[in-house]
Amino acid sequence: MSTKTIRMPRLWTQVGLSAEMLRAPPDVLFVPSHVLPLITPDRSVVVVYDVGHRFFPRAHALTEWLYVEWAIRRHVRIATRLLTISRASKRDLVRL
Repeated sequence: MSTKTIRMPRLWTQVGLSAEMLRAPPDVLFVPSHVLPLITPDRSVVVVYDVGHRFFPRAHALTEWLYVEWAIRRHVRIATRLLTISRASKRDLVRL
């Protein structure tokens, strides 16, 4: 499934990448963004850049804010490992 087939990248992550996880699950899934697909292998590593949406909610449309909040809360619970880009991001993530 390509991004040309599914026009919305977020939809591709949730549907297309999930389908790929069912078809050929990797040993470890590395996601260099804040969104894990709905179908996730047993082991996954996710990068959290920041939780800026919490500090600057007006900078995001409501639907974007809700999606980012849902995604971060979800992957914090299910990812095997979380990586942050700074101690400040780690501190914010732990605090929130």
